[in-house]
Amino acid sequence: MNTINCRIKLDDYTDIAGNDVTPAEVVILRALHSKQAKGDPIQGAYRGGVALRNGIPRTDEEEYNRLLSKYPGKNPKTDRGFVEELLGNRFQRLPQTFDEIKLEVAAAPAVSAEDKQQAKAVVDTWGSGPAEKPETAPVDAEGSKVKLMSHTKAELAKMATDLGAAVTDDDTKADLVEKILVESGATA
Repeated sequence: MNTINCRIKLDDYTDIAGNDVTPAEVVILRALHSKQAKGDPIQGAYRGGVALRNGIPRTDEEEYNRLLSKYPGKNPKTDRGFVEELLGNRFQRLPQTFDEIKLEVAAAPAVSAEDKQQAKAVVDTWGSGPAEKPETAPVDAEGSKVKLMSHTKAELAKMATDLGAAVTDDDTKADLVEKILVESGATA
C-alpha cells in the first residue's frame, strides 16, 4: 500500500506533520478531525513510498494491527473501536491507493543535488553495512535534520542501521533522523 507525507489539520490553529500515512489511516484521520478542521484535515499531501515492515511491504493485517495500536479509542455510542467501525474487521481489504479514498497526491519533492551528494558521502563513509565510526562526524546537526527528513523512511532506516543504531518498525522519520545524528556523532 502507498504512503504519503502531509500536514494534518486538527483545527483552525493547529496542524501536525503526517509521515508515511497510509490510505487506511487517512480514512481514520478524516473521521476524527474533519469537523474541527472544517473540511479535509489532510493538507499538502505528496507521495511518500510504500508502507514497509522490516523492509517488506506491510500486509493489510499488519496495517490493521498498527492502526489498532495507534488509534485505540472507541465510539461511546456503539462501543466499537474506531478502526473497526471505519475499516471493518481485520479480514477485510484495506484501501491500497489514495485514488480509492479520493485524495489527490502530488509527486514527491525533488531531491537536490546537494542532498544526493550528502547521502552519497554518508554511504561512502559508512559503507553498506555496520562500520567503525570515524573520528569526525560527516553530518552537521544544524542543517542536517531538514536535509535528512527529505529522505524516505526506508532510506533513513538503512542509514541508521548502517551506523549501528537499533531500528524498530515504530520509529518515525524524526526518530530515525535523531538516531542517525547521534550515531554519527553530530549530536550528543
